[in-house]
Amino acid sequence: MPHIKHIGEKKQVHHQAVQLEKLLCQQIATLKDYKAYESIVKGPLLSAAKLGVKEVVEQILGSFPDAVWFSDDGSRFVFELAILHRQEKVFNIIYQMDLCKHLLSHRFDKEKNNMLHLAGRLAPPSRLNLSPGAALQMQRELQWFKVINSFQFDLMIIL
Repeated sequence: MPHIKHIGEKKQVHHQAVQLEKLLCQQIATLKDYKAYESIVKGPLLSAAKLGVKEVVEQILGSFPDAVWFSDDGSRFVFELAILHRQEKVFNIIYQMDLCKHLLSHRFDKEKNNMLHLAGRLAPPSRLNLSPGAALQMQRELQWFKVINSFQFDLMIIL
């Protein structure tokens, strides 16, 4: 019974955090100042992309669509961070945004990596441990690479 109460409390905290984020985005939008909202929103957006907190990514990009072009120190955009950190839900949110699909297929980060290079890197340990056993982990990694490869190939056909 204590576990159920704990889960309920966690869900309530999560719900309150999402509501707070929504209110914050509304307040930031009233600033009408790109530099101001970039300085406030960039860090949380990039962190949410790496950690797979889709509600935060969704809310920020819904309020500030241009934030999809914010990048980290390695000049990686939100989409590329989602690929690198195997965050499927964040990947799907950005994949559905028409404005960036065609621009991302030929993009390289500061280290000259494109999205296939990022998908081909070893996943972070927290993502590898989702599948028990080396064979299942390898299968999951191969599936992820195929998804990204298919995405990039589809974009090349469009262009």
